[in-house]
Amino acid sequence: MRVQRSLTDDQALWALEAVEGGKTMKEVAEILKVSSSAISALCRGSSYTHLPRDPKHERIGPGRFRGRPKWPMTPERQYQREAIFWENVDRSAGPSACWLFKGQINSSGYGEFDGGKAIVGSNGAHRLAYIFANGLKKNLPRKIFVRHLCANPPCCNPAHLTLGTQRDNMKDRFELHKNRPGPHPVTSPTQEPLAGWTIAFGDPEELKRRALISEFWQQVDRSKGDQSCWIWIGAGRHEFGYGAVYWEGRHTQAARAAYLIVNEMSSDEIPKDFVIRHLCPGASNPSCCNPLHLSIGTQKQNMADRMAAGKYAYGDAHHSTKFSDAQVRELREKYWNTPPNLRPKLEELAAQCGVEDWGTVWRWLNGKSRIKAGGPIGELTDRPTVNSNHARGERHSLVTIPDTVIRELREKYWGMPAQERPTLSTLAAELKSDTSTVRKWLHGKGRISAGGPTGSIVSEYVALDDPAQRLF
Repeated sequence: MRVQRSLTDDQALWALEAVEGGKTMKEVAEILKVSSSAISALCRGSSYTHLPRDPKHERIGPGRFRGRPKWPMTPERQYQREAIFWENVDRSAGPSACWLFKGQINSSGYGEFDGGKAIVGSNGAHRLAYIFANGLKKNLPRKIFVRHLCANPPCCNPAHLTLGTQRDNMKDRFELHKNRPGPHPVTSPTQEPLAGWTIAFGDPEELKRRALISEFWQQVDRSKGDQSCWIWIGAGRHEFGYGAVYWEGRHTQAARAAYLIVNEMSSDEIPKDFVIRHLCPGASNPSCCNPLHLSIGTQKQNMADRMAAGKYAYGDAHHSTKFSDAQVRELREKYWNTPPNLRPKLEELAAQCGVEDWGTVWRWLNGKSRIKAGGPIGELTDRPTVNSNHARGERHSLVTIPDTVIRELREKYWGMPAQERPTLSTLAAELKSDTSTVRKWLHGKGRISAGGPTGSIVSEYVALDDPAQRLF
């Protein structure tokens, strides 16, 4: 059915641009005073097919367009499809006998392989057998026929196939085969190349996986070198910039698929609580698929990466903040300027601040969170010296570790980046003590006289995965 034209070419072009720009087909139809079906046919490509379209809309058939680019077939995918073809050819009779096609046979007796259209644009089984076996990369001209020397239409043995014209084909029928149906014995078979016939074979699942991997990397820009970010250029993309791909039966991030491919893993081998972290130089790049920039880790580590890169909104910038930085600073100044015996309970402060957990207020006061708010995060005056006859530190009879070792431990521990600090169990084993005692030493809860820092001196940020913080 031919669609009757009711618009000029200029109007049709304007309509295409309007729909592309966001207008609905109904609105465009009302403006041009035509039916909505006419605009729909125009956008589908059923009418005005002579007009130029946006280059991103590839034409895939008469009047049919698709809105994403078509990637060229990779060698791995072509090899896999050729292997599927040869699986449908019975070669058990030997190299001199006919190799019969086991797939679909048309009314004339010739085999048909639909997958051949995607490879070279032909579905004739014997024609595909000649092309594949001789290592050709594209279809033969239409005027060139693939002749059967055996006069057996379903035969796909390349030794029984040769090229010629329609005249040659008819000459074979009436002079060589005497117009008698085959199969006929082949006295002069086609000579096999020195390297042998090119016949694809292999494990179907392995070939399919290789083809999928090649098609995945086809959508990744690796032109800038191994050390740079490999940007996902495929059509699928998450709203936050992550590449999106269908991998192993599920929709997932392109970076996750890249990690699985390089490490030869399946999705089930990664625990559900783990994510793929982007450790790109400078800052994380969500669209990056370079395996050198990817690492597996917990969501807690992922959020720490995000905070270190400055991409995590906190304090006044966070959308859910109800207590401003100025209020936090005022709270700290008021609390630490008040004598210890007159300070309100944390539960009371939590109620005043409108937070449910008093632990949140404790973290504000001690600088464990809302660091940028400023203000004091500890006692403003030194602790009074307490006169006591109780022996402490090195003077105690049971003490085996001197104050100098404790001070060196504090300086070394708090002077290291959080991610490089040893665990408490490691330090306890070295000092022949227990983790609870080592934690008290590091945080100034014990051996106060030893001196040295009792908090981080490298950065004002507290690492989320710092083992020393897990005990609080």
